Amino acid sequence: MYHRITPSCSTLQEGMYVTPQTFSRHLNFLAKNFTVVSTEELPTIMQNGAVSSLEKPMCVLTFDDGWLDFYTSAYPLLIAHGLPATVFLPTGFIGSEKEFWTERFAFLLSRRHQKDKVPDVVSSSEESEIAGVLGELLEMNGQFIDQLENGIALLKTTPLPIVDRVLEALAEIWEVPDKEDGRDFFNWDEVREMLDSGLISFGSHTISHQILTTLSSDDIKRELAGSQKVLIDRKAVTDGHVSFCYPNGGCSPAVARLVELSSYELAVTTKKGVNDMFSDRFMLKRIGIHQDMASTVPLFAARLTEFI
Repeated sequence: MYHRITPSCSTLQEGMYVTPQTFSRHLNFLAKNFTVVSTEELPTIMQNGAVSSLEKPMCVLTFDDGWLDFYTSAYPLLIAHGLPATVFLPTGFIGSEKEFWTERFAFLLSRRHQKDKVPDVVSSSEESEIAGVLGELLEMNGQFIDQLENGIALLKTTPLPIVDRVLEALAEIWEVPDKEDGRDFFNWDEVREMLDSGLISFGSHTISHQILTTLSSDDIKRELAGSQKVLIDRKAVTDGHVSFCYPNGGCSPAVARLVELSSYELAVTTKKGVNDMFSDRFMLKRIGIHQDMASTVPLFAARLTEFI
């Protein structure tokens, strides 16, 4: 499980990125020691028990979110190595200049203007929940990366409408201007180009990238059906063979059954581990890979063998 492949990481969570140089070393190692397959092959492989017939262990490369740096940095390396990968797309963000709230918070935190006195925007907030979350964020101290991790952890437990209001208040309190125009995610033309390569496939990461375990059943169904329809209409997937990825790993048996009932073929979680032919296709495990624990080939190998 990867997220971003980027050399620029000063405002990113440590678990969110791998540099292109590190990723290239990973691909060399995987090509030598694993049979790398696509998610589209998995249902047949699991059903037929073909895993036992392979000389090397099987590996699937997955990337969450559809970041533009996948297109600019990871895609060329995958082409060069001839290895397949699957990217899970939050369809509401593809082809737009929208940003995840996590990126907005990191931007605000990195550019905040410290003040001795907090403006009235905190005390005058209508909802006590907004004021409470703001108070916790404003009291954070320590290194930037620690504040980033703690702030995001707090906001992940907060309803999205409240998060949006909190970020608006922080922008005012910290006197941070709007982010410059630009996009974080790739567009549909880039999706088509990568699809035509024959190596890159796509799956759903919902529409809005909300954590499904925080939503009602009806809202979950809308996210599942809406994102799948967009992918099919855009011809980014084949109807009946659509894979799914739970945003932030937010999954439960009930949510997994809704995914299955929504005509997805399989779903991946953030639960650590490996899978076999008996694994639940809608609760597949993955091994998260990021720079701080896989910057060298020995570290990468150690991370993989921890679960094999």
